Amino acid sequence: MLTKDVLQRPSVAALTRELERAPGLLEICGFDPLPQHSTPKPRVEMDPETGLERIVRPETPVRNGILTESAFLRVRTALEAKTRAVSAMTERWRAALMEALPGSGTRLGYGGKVIESHSTHRKDGDTQQISDPDARWGKHETVSYDSKTGQPRVMTKTGFGNKLHLIADTT
Repeated sequence: MLTKDVLQRPSVAALTRELERAPGLLEICGFDPLPQHSTPKPRVEMDPETGLERIVRPETPVRNGILTESAFLRVRTALEAKTRAVSAMTERWRAALMEALPGSGTRLGYGGKVIESHSTHRKDGDTQQISDPDARWGKHETVSYDSKTGQPRVMTKTGFGNKLHLIADTT
């Protein structure tokens, strides 16, 4: 649904056409960009003019595993219901916390850390899978000041892994 909004498509059908036209976009959205051929079963029909039976072989549809419009709508309805439920639950928790701890949330602190991965981010020869596909190379810079001169020092740490961001109430 987010893709529909980002691409500014007025309908799910327009989004489906866009996805079928752009293999790169399909891959970004998590679909297999290679077409999938499914062979429909032939059926026997009676020819009304001759009265004879004939075998009809329907045209083979080619799709990229894209959801149909009705499936998109069912997924969107389910996601909207879950989002409303999570929002209501979060609001109840926040209200209960504010009641139990008046003034909480007025002073916040934040920080981040790289959780290093043991993955090489290369595909395995046999399975062609990456062991940690979400891990990325990153750089973290910290500024400190020399106590004698007052000059800033920049320390840079690089690492491969996932970033963890944390916001906490400091009181």
